[in-house]
Amino acid sequence: MEVNDNFIKRLNELHDLYVESKRAIILLENYNREQKTFIAPLNEMRNALDHIMKMVLSKDDEKIIYEQYRGARSHIRRAGYDAFELLCISHTNYIKDILKDFSPSDISNGFPQYYATVKPKIHEIQGKTAEYRERKEKRKQEKEEIIDAAVAQNDEHAYEYYFEAYECLDSYVKKLDYYIPSIVECKKKREEDAAKKDKKAVCHFVYGIIVTVIVGILGYLATVYF
Repeated sequence: MEVNDNFIKRLNELHDLYVESKRAIILLENYNREQKTFIAPLNEMRNALDHIMKMVLSKDDEKIIYEQYRGARSHIRRAGYDAFELLCISHTNYIKDILKDFSPSDISNGFPQYYATVKPKIHEIQGKTAEYRERKEKRKQEKEEIIDAAVAQNDEHAYEYYFEAYECLDSYVKKLDYYIPSIVECKKKREEDAAKKDKKAVCHFVYGIIVTVIVGILGYLATVYF
């Protein structure tokens, strides 16, 4: 089968997007904190392959080549988006799970940067990924009826942001692992101080009762003998 230039051009365009999506999937497979296998990105890649094979079988039909190219591009892009999004969610959940047993004072004393920089940045990343997810769903509903150049540019920006977000969250996970002993120590100290305070309060209460009883007894004896 002879392959026309347009077919090669479309394959090259898919290749560039595939490389970025594949990188996201590899990162997800190797660095998700739960060590799970996620099916969604793999299904998107499988669907993309179906479209590519239809491109191959279309021969010189430019309309079919373009339609199948768009379908393949859509699935490859969603595979990358899904992988990056799952990776960011995995890291965010890991941070939340690690810190859930500690009080705000434990965290702020043991990991001073958390509330000042880390938590606000996590919220920012969650908001931005939600924005990209909304765009993705909107495109899906509109059946990708947008200009190719605009799609490619947005893909590039989205992948850049997702990768930066992943690297940022990954650095926070490493920092958290470093500061955990300090946070644990702060929790231990807080609980020890609280226990001492409770013990002191109990002692004062008991002391007050004893004093009251003694005063009462002395008062009674004074009325009887004097």
